[in-house]
Amino acid sequence: KYSFNLLKKNKNPKLLIISSTQHLYRIKKLVSIICKQQNFHPKCYYYPVYPKNYTKDKWYQYKNIRKDIAMEIDKIIHYNLITK
Repeated sequence: KYSFNLLKKNKNPKLLIISSTQHLYRIKKLVSIICKQQNFHPKCYYYPVYPKNYTKDKWYQYKNIRKDIAMEIDKIIHYNLITK
């Protein structure tokens, strides 16, 4: 939210967001809400970062994937309930 104040000073604002794949959905939603609130729409790029032993084709074998997904779903539901 505070970064947007700095971005507004730029004529062609661009925002690069790097996070884990599990967090990107929630981050995109937050950025969308903040953009609407501030009537400001920078060009956004989202880049996923994976744990070392996590691969796209064998994601289900990642040791903590079920726990990570469950926690992220819980956060998304919680966030949706609070922001509506």
